[in-house]
Amino acid sequence: MIYAVIALLVLSLFAYSSMAKSNGQVEPLIKLGAILSNENVEVKEDLELYLNNPAKYLSKYEDELFERGIEEVENIPAVIVLVNALLKRKLLAYVDGSNSFNDSLKAIAKLAKGKLDASKNFKNLLDYSNKPSKYGVGAYLDSDIGPSVFESLKSDGFNLISINEDSDAYPLVLVNSEDLNRVVNLAKDSNIRLYYADK
Repeated sequence: MIYAVIALLVLSLFAYSSMAKSNGQVEPLIKLGAILSNENVEVKEDLELYLNNPAKYLSKYEDELFERGIEEVENIPAVIVLVNALLKRKLLAYVDGSNSFNDSLKAIAKLAKGKLDASKNFKNLLDYSNKPSKYGVGAYLDSDIGPSVFESLKSDGFNLISINEDSDAYPLVLVNSEDLNRVVNLAKDSNIRLYYADK
């Protein structure tokens, strides 16, 4: 009897999920990926593959997942799928806390696709980062050392966030300031934690 009830519940959930997809509802992870990637089709395809056929996703990216210690379908977290999809298309700056401030700023500037080239504030930040420093970028992001990266980018209409993939790395993404609240809410709905969204 109990097995029949469980089977009925599983079938109901599957039917509901299928109906939701056929009614045009989109997973929050897909929406989040669309905003962070500026509607990149390949990012969407990777996220859809993960959501619709995780075994096929594991097979396609077996080597990359193995490098992260992931060998089973049930061990693939959505955050890793998102980070890998963005990283593969050069849509995030993947830096280590010990990377130089200057190199990290240059990687962040690439994400802006030229929109920071005329920014006086960002130029001042780059000039400051050329000075010798005993600190890596992590110190500038996590403390009050030097000028604020966050304030500089906000003045140009961007927010800098880091996707928490539970590692020592900083997967950094530039978000248009008007999209920040949506990104935060979609990340929450996708069970993905963000750093610096409140800075």
